[in-house]
Amino acid sequence: MMRLQIGIGAVGVAIGMVGVYAFAVGVPGRDWSRVFTWLGGVVVAHDLLIAPTALIVGFGVFKILPYRLRSTMRVAALGVATVALIGVPLLMTR
Repeated sequence: MMRLQIGIGAVGVAIGMVGVYAFAVGVPGRDWSRVFTWLGGVVVAHDLLIAPTALIVGFGVFKILPYRLRSTMRVAALGVATVALIGVPLLMTR
């Protein structure tokens, strides 16, 4: 089992490195300032909007749900948040 975990981890790291390489090669030299501005904005948005919202939802809404639905709703919320974090920047470029 340990070898399987190490193998899956290694594949994940390799795929991540391919993504980093493609990103570094795909960004033109003059656009790096825009990339760093966007990354800085993401940090600010996370600290001011995403983290407090997750806390409110986690402590407030999930406490009123029946116990058997909590894990299902957490997975659903994680899925919606992931799609939103990927989709919103893509929609903003159109």
